[in-house]
Amino acid sequence: MSRFKKNVRINDKELELLEVIHNLGPCSSEKVHETLQPSGGYLIVMRTLHGLVEKGFLQRIIINQKQLYRTSRQYSYVKSFLNNP
Repeated sequence: MSRFKKNVRINDKELELLEVIHNLGPCSSEKVHETLQPSGGYLIVMRTLHGLVEKGFLQRIIINQKQLYRTSRQYSYVKSFLNNP
């Protein structure tokens, strides 16, 4: 499992994406975008997902040549980490 980087910050949009992926389970960027519409464009969703992978909050997995995203830890742990950095 990936580790969270020290002094990481997360904004409301990133938290919203984490909540969507937590609720849906492993899913594609298309599914995340479809769930969030009309709150953001597809490229914004892609950039945000990439940033969350870089920060260690999400993992990118490949299944049947399709990239899926899933939370890297239990969502309750992520929420507690954000509340107590």
